[in-house]
Amino acid sequence: MTQSAPEDAQQSDSILIAQANSGKRQAFDELMRRHEPRMTNLARRTMGNNVDAEDALQEAMASAWFKLSQFDQTLPFGPWITRIVLNKCRDQLRKRKVMRLFDFGLDNEVEQVASNSPDQ
Repeated sequence: MTQSAPEDAQQSDSILIAQANSGKRQAFDELMRRHEPRMTNLARRTMGNNVDAEDALQEAMASAWFKLSQFDQTLPFGPWITRIVLNKCRDQLRKRKVMRLFDFGLDNEVEQVASNSPDQ
């Protein structure tokens, strides 16, 4: 009996995860290459531009590298990495809102503030 394609992908992802957890960076790189098209598409749709999407994607990959040992290999890898990408996108969108709040009305202009001292 042959395995279906999703089971094959999950099994080969598991092999790559085990290799990456043992310190093989090439295995992690291959794992990311497999899932990159979907991750990139999600980041671009969420962020609205390529520059911010690339930043979020890089942060997600770094986070996945550091958290890979915590991944439950009984679950599929795709949804796990997708959640990380989405969370990094949301983090950047929150930061963007905060930056707009602090830049509100300034537009990089110097504001004139009245002095409390008498004119000389």
